[in-house]
Amino acid sequence: MSCAATFAFKGDSLECVAALGGSIAKSDVRDLIANRPEVGRAILTLHRRCREAQERTDALAARLGTGGGVTSTPMPMPMPFEEVRDYFYRNHNYIEALDRAGNISKRQSATDFHFSRIGGSCPLWNVHAAFAQPGETLIQVARMPDGRTYLWVARTVARGHGGHGTPRKVFAVALGCDLRHADRLVCSDGLDLTNPAAATPIGTGCKVCERPDCPQRAFPPLDKPVRVDETSRRFASYSVG
Repeated sequence: MSCAATFAFKGDSLECVAALGGSIAKSDVRDLIANRPEVGRAILTLHRRCREAQERTDALAARLGTGGGVTSTPMPMPMPFEEVRDYFYRNHNYIEALDRAGNISKRQSATDFHFSRIGGSCPLWNVHAAFAQPGETLIQVARMPDGRTYLWVARTVARGHGGHGTPRKVFAVALGCDLRHADRLVCSDGLDLTNPAAATPIGTGCKVCERPDCPQRAFPPLDKPVRVDETSRRFASYSVG
């Protein structure tokens, strides 16, 4: 599945088709955008312009005191995810994000999610698993130590030039949004977004992560002392307090 299909909004597409007076299955919308990404982009662009025009009309009507806008059914406000999606479209669906060594070359966050700048990122984050399944789109519901939950979409992208034996540039790309927006994404189909136990507990990075008993911890946190007990054996690498 292409990036364009993966990151297209099922809500936007279905609303645009519904405005024409017809009905269409979600799977048909997904197949259309997967097989004809340029058509999907045109549909979403047209729908977004229609929504913006309605919002301006409604705002003007409210200022003039004429009641509601031109329609009785308000269209949903744009998601923060849309800005990232549009960035992907402008860059031909590619962005340098994270390499096999864990180096993050692009950090863009419009929410309360913060990327670690010390000691790498969380190994439980699905962007790392993307290298084991090149070209596959991986979906993850992940919960941060502060309780905030996000939907993450990750996959690898590769670039290369030259002849035989020339190394290729391979990166993993991760796009995330707050879980409250996840039901408007095609990639959330089939996921239990209401079950807290289904979320993978991740952190910003081992050296700044607050989780006390993470089995994947590689380094102790910088702001907590390490407890050493020579008489006990633990599954977690470090015992902190």
